[in-house]
Amino acid sequence: GMEEAERAILCMYDPGSDASVKQGASEYCQGLKANEGYWRPVFRLLVGTLKPEVKFWCLQALIEVVNHKYASLSPQDCVEFRQYVLSWLLELYPAMDPQPPFILNKVAQLYALLVRQDYPEQWSDAVTTLLASLNVGPCIVDMFLRIFDALDEEIISSEFHRSPADAAVSMRVKDGIRDQCVGQVAEAWFTILQAYHQSDPRLVKGCLVTVSRYIAWIDISLVVNDQFLPAFWSFLERDDYVEEAAGCLTEIACKKMTDPKPKVALLVVVVNTELLARAMQLRQARDHTSALVRLAQLTSAVCKELLVCCEKLSGTGSEEERRGRELLNATIPMLLRCSAHADNDVSQATMEFVTGFVAALKKTEGGLDAELQGQLLQLLEVLKGKVMFSDDFDFEIQGEDEEFFMEYRREAFITVKNIFRFAPDLAQAFVLQSVTDVMSRLATASTPEVESVITLVYELGETLNIESELNKPDSSLLAMITSILCANPLGHPHPAVQKAAMETLNRYSVVLRMRNASIPGVVRAFLQLIVGGTDPTVRSRACYLLLKVIKALRGCISAHTESLVQSMSALLLTDTARVVQSDRLQLFEATGLLLAAEGVTPQDKSRHLSSIVVPLVEEMEGMEASYA
Repeated sequence: GMEEAERAILCMYDPGSDASVKQGASEYCQGLKANEGYWRPVFRLLVGTLKPEVKFWCLQALIEVVNHKYASLSPQDCVEFRQYVLSWLLELYPAMDPQPPFILNKVAQLYALLVRQDYPEQWSDAVTTLLASLNVGPCIVDMFLRIFDALDEEIISSEFHRSPADAAVSMRVKDGIRDQCVGQVAEAWFTILQAYHQSDPRLVKGCLVTVSRYIAWIDISLVVNDQFLPAFWSFLERDDYVEEAAGCLTEIACKKMTDPKPKVALLVVVVNTELLARAMQLRQARDHTSALVRLAQLTSAVCKELLVCCEKLSGTGSEEERRGRELLNATIPMLLRCSAHADNDVSQATMEFVTGFVAALKKTEGGLDAELQGQLLQLLEVLKGKVMFSDDFDFEIQGEDEEFFMEYRREAFITVKNIFRFAPDLAQAFVLQSVTDVMSRLATASTPEVESVITLVYELGETLNIESELNKPDSSLLAMITSILCANPLGHPHPAVQKAAMETLNRYSVVLRMRNASIPGVVRAFLQLIVGGTDPTVRSRACYLLLKVIKALRGCISAHTESLVQSMSALLLTDTARVVQSDRLQLFEATGLLLAAEGVTPQDKSRHLSSIVVPLVEEMEGMEASYA
């Protein structure tokens, strides 16, 4: 009987039950399902029990019937089955105590799966029955929204399609709703927003999420009108609704349209830049980061869609092209504020647009106008800030946050380099101004600031022909490297700055040929890192890069051989413990290159060689004698 079934189900879900007892209970429950028409007693158990676990089991058993055995039921049985579900939902449920969400979601799933099987042919009033029952009260409104979410998840959303048959069912259900009642459904959504926005925030949030799921395929005029749009924009000012309202507006902005002209017209109607800016300021003031992420996604979607439309309309001289560019130019400053936000989740939400924007500008013919140049400079300023390490970045043990940032930084530098390539004059002026400013106050500038500007100079080198740039009159690049040489960031206490400076001076070692007097200072700074550096990775990298720099300078270093070999030999002979063997070999090779440089006399070579080799030989003889 019912009590026995209830006990068996509870036993199955009880983690404290004995394994053999649990096995017996499971077999009993499977036995119940073996009977013909077992769904009727299961419905009765669902109605009769007060235990949530038993209700859950009953609903799962009924879902199995719909998924696997429904085709074998007679048409009359199908009608009866649906009637049981409607009876529970519309007659019994409103009189019950509040039910757990997992039970309500299961009922919604069961309803959606019946729609999948029978709507609209065998069950034409599946949706209209729900619409007619909304005045029963909040509990049915809640179920109406849950069922529409389940319809999206179980049938409509292409995310969940596993076969062409799934896509055909989706089309059938969408066509049924479109032909029969989509206008009434949209009216019901608006009525819910209107009726409950003061009294029941949970229902309104749920309703906004449901609406956002359906915008992609319903007629856009159902939500872009004098009712919904003011509601969405007013909800952006409410802490409890801002994220969901932004989600709806984002879906509207992303609505697929083949013709760019009506798309621009739609965006001009939908986007209120003043309200968007106000919503952002409000969230910023309240430090409401999750809302800012959603507002950044909305702004990015609007900009991305406008950019695509403007590209398609480019050169047409149409009113839509003019209005599209106007709106894009009004929205970009907000997007850049999001890009510059300290929270990388907010910033990341804009990166797709930033990448597309830079790609579009690369194709711009006839140069960049003053407005675009201004936007590019703002973007470079934003990206310069975003590639800076945070003060709490752990260079020693890089965890998940550090890995996420490094990936983000790599992507940001790709965008920076793309700008460097198609706007070299603007980019070099920007980098020169940044690096000279920071180098002029090296002692007081923050470590992340110093590291980022040096790395900008390093990355710039990937995008241009270094030699030809350096040979230009009034070369910006030469001025940058000179600024770095004068400030000597190799002497900075932080390993990240030391590494960036070493890599940059190696990349631009050709400048040392032009600024020959700088060579001893640079080489000694490298040696100081090897001797005094606390970070072994810095010491090792300094040995490797010093060798590369000396190789690059072979033809113009002889004037400094005397002092440099003395410095090198002091390191090779005295600081043997601090330098690992493989790094010492690179230092020996570097010393050999100094001695082999053009212009060093045979006598000097012999004298310097003796000063290094003789002490080493004596040391080896001493060790041999001590072992003898």
